[in-house]
Amino acid sequence: MGQPAYRGKQLAAGILKGAKRVADIKGLPASFIAQLQEAGVKTGRSAVHHTVRAPDGTSKLLLQLGEGRLIEAVGIPAQDSSKERLTVCVSSQVGCPMRCTFCATGKGGFARNLTAHEIVDQVLAVSELHGTRASNVVFMGMGEPLLNLPNVVAAAALMQQQLGMSGRAITISTVGVPNAINRLAQHKLTATLAVSLHAPNQELRKQLVPSAAAYPLEALLQDCAAYFKATGRRVTFEYTLMSGTNDAPEHARELLALLRHYKLMSHVNLIPWNPVGESEFERPSRARVDAFKAVLERAGLPVSSLMAQQNVVDGTSLLHVGRAAEQALGQPQPQGGPLMLSRPLVTFDIESTGTDVTRDRIVEIAAIKLMPDGTMQVLGPHRFNPDIPIPAEATAIHGITDADVATCPKFGDAAAVEYMHFMQDCDLHGFNARRFDVLLIRAEFKRAGITNFPPRGATIVDSFKLFCLQERRDLTAAVEFYCGRSHEGAAHSALADAKASLEVLQGQLRHYPALPRDVAGLAALCAGQDITEDGKFQWRGEVPVVAFGKHNIGDLRRPLASKPGHHHRDL
Repeated sequence: MGQPAYRGKQLAAGILKGAKRVADIKGLPASFIAQLQEAGVKTGRSAVHHTVRAPDGTSKLLLQLGEGRLIEAVGIPAQDSSKERLTVCVSSQVGCPMRCTFCATGKGGFARNLTAHEIVDQVLAVSELHGTRASNVVFMGMGEPLLNLPNVVAAAALMQQQLGMSGRAITISTVGVPNAINRLAQHKLTATLAVSLHAPNQELRKQLVPSAAAYPLEALLQDCAAYFKATGRRVTFEYTLMSGTNDAPEHARELLALLRHYKLMSHVNLIPWNPVGESEFERPSRARVDAFKAVLERAGLPVSSLMAQQNVVDGTSLLHVGRAAEQALGQPQPQGGPLMLSRPLVTFDIESTGTDVTRDRIVEIAAIKLMPDGTMQVLGPHRFNPDIPIPAEATAIHGITDADVATCPKFGDAAAVEYMHFMQDCDLHGFNARRFDVLLIRAEFKRAGITNFPPRGATIVDSFKLFCLQERRDLTAAVEFYCGRSHEGAAHSALADAKASLEVLQGQLRHYPALPRDVAGLAALCAGQDITEDGKFQWRGEVPVVAFGKHNIGDLRRPLASKPGHHHRDL
């Protein structure tokens, strides 16, 4: 914009001092402010949608993002050696895809990852509310931070560079994502890694944390031990106590043995479960918490616990945020209706590098799970680096370029396990799903070592097939659509149908201005790619190819020529 370099520092300083709009930043020339406003530049600050405060000073904020979705941030003030401290609990995603059974956020589904600036903005908003600088940040709000690792790492860097925080004052929490702890270790952060266990054995953990089925407890703790060895940074553990579920002394002894076995006797934070609306779980009594804690402390394991208030204020709890997140998805929640479900139905859609299910790769995917009770869960959208170039023809359809996904993970890194788990024990649905989406994701799952897709017992519903079955696609229907008249009852002689067909063509040219006006151009659009309906034999230009088996993408004439008695002259 032709401005000196120090203007950038002025902009950053103004935002960090609380400017919500460009016009609020002091020291900028009016002409520069007008230039920024004309270019549509915004500060990136979110609006405070709702705030609640507890008598002890704890605050909870709902922040409204640019598109209207809501996220949660919490401020926890404390006094430490006559020094005031403010810990800010930030969200890393809008909603959460992990679906832990005791967590309200997961009940609202998942919308998207937060950007680095949207994460840092939460720290600024809470600091402004409390009138003091944040001393600590914990990634323990909405979402799974390690499913948004690039933005979480970038946000942590901004907190250190722009807010002057120590890396050791930042804690990144995770319930466990395959391969993600190893990737986090590669960033060599000084932040603390906190792992949410919530159970001392695999069987119980699978009941509380569904994703544990794809990431067993033993594998998680092995990765924790490897993280400590690679970084020298201790791993702490979080354990939410639920009365009669995981809070008995025998559970504590089992947890103790588990951590001792993996040499991870660092620190455990006990969190009494906070009731959220109607739930099967109950909050443990202080006596049960103290008894659990005593078992760990007697063995020399450092333990902290906080008997937090059940609700922040006026009955407002995480359920409030969970419902807000659900509403923020922008999707109307079904209330009954004609679709009767005996088990969940997952609708998913894929954007890809092309239409060859044996060769092309997923670029973007999203899925919606409709439950029998009418509620919904959302997973994605997630983008992936396909490891092959995205053709211009594909980009023209979905708008995603090679540059857009250059730093994205590969589908097989962690998403394959996440999406397979999301679809487990569900029926499947999509538009043209049978001929494309199901076949492509099955190939991607297979590359990731997952061979049991579609899930056992899954029924596949294809809306494109239903559309073809229910909507007429004959000449009569075309005349009605393009020509605005009825062809019903007409004497269907060859001449009458020929006249109607010509009328339809002329109507199509009027209806679709982008259609070519020459016969060669129209004929090119009409040339099909598939030789067979199942797509196993296709045209590549004027060459027939095999799109399956050992001759995948090979010239059909070559395998035929190699077999005596087979001829390809007519192909």
